[in-house]
Amino acid sequence: MVNRRGQASRAALLAAAMDVFAVKRFEEVSLAEITRAVGAAAGSVNYHFGSKRGLYLEVLAASSALFWGRLGQLTGPAEERLVGGIEIFLDLAEQQSGPFPALVVNTPDEEIRALKERNRDTLVTVLVAELTGSGPTPVLRAALTGCLAFIEGTVAHWIRNPQASRTQIRDLLVAQVHATVLSAVQLDPEIALSPGAAQALIEHPAPPQCRAAALPPAREPDPAQEPDPAQEEVSP
Repeated sequence: MVNRRGQASRAALLAAAMDVFAVKRFEEVSLAEITRAVGAAAGSVNYHFGSKRGLYLEVLAASSALFWGRLGQLTGPAEERLVGGIEIFLDLAEQQSGPFPALVVNTPDEEIRALKERNRDTLVTVLVAELTGSGPTPVLRAALTGCLAFIEGTVAHWIRNPQASRTQIRDLLVAQVHATVLSAVQLDPEIALSPGAAQALIEHPAPPQCRAAALPPAREPDPAQEPDPAQEEVSP
C-alpha cells in the first residue's frame, strides 16, 4: 500500500511528466528531466510507474480525463455544447501537443490504441444520447465514427500546419457534424432526433462563416462569340 508521501511523490512526477510531454515527443524526453523537475530520486519513475512508457501511458490517461472532465461541465443548448466541446478538443490539441497525436493518430501500440478506441467509442455513445435520447442505428454509429475520425485528422493536420485560423477550423468541424447528422437522417428513416438536436439543426444549419454566399446569376452566352455553323469547315 502506498503511503501519503508516496502518493504525493507519484502525483508530483505525473504532473511534471504532463508538463514535459505536453511539448515534447516520447523519444525526446528523459527520465532524468522529469525527476530533476521535482527533486525526486532517479529510480522513482520506475518505482511508481514501472518504466518511462508506463509513465507516458498515465500521462495519456490523465490528458483524456482532463478532456472528459471539462466536457462534462458543459451546459446550455445543444449547439452551444457542440461548439464548446470542439473548443475543448482544440484546447487539448494546442496545450498538449506532445501527447495529442498519440490520442488521435493510428499507432501500433496496443495499449495506446485501446485508449484511443475507448475514447472514441465513449464519445460516439455520448453523441448518440445527445442526438436521439436512445440507442444508435448502424447508420448513425457509422456516420458519427467517421465524423470523429475526420475531426481528429483535421485537428492533427492543423497542429502540424497551422495556416488556417482556430476559428476557421472550429467552424469547419461544427459544419461537418451538422452535415454528418443530416446525411445520416436522410439516409436512415429509423433515426429519430431528439427535439433539442432537431431544433439545433434547424436554427444552426451551418456556422455563419460557412454558409454559401449567393451565387451570381448564370451568364447568358454571347451570340457574337458563338461559332457560325455556316462558316464551319466540313471534313471530307
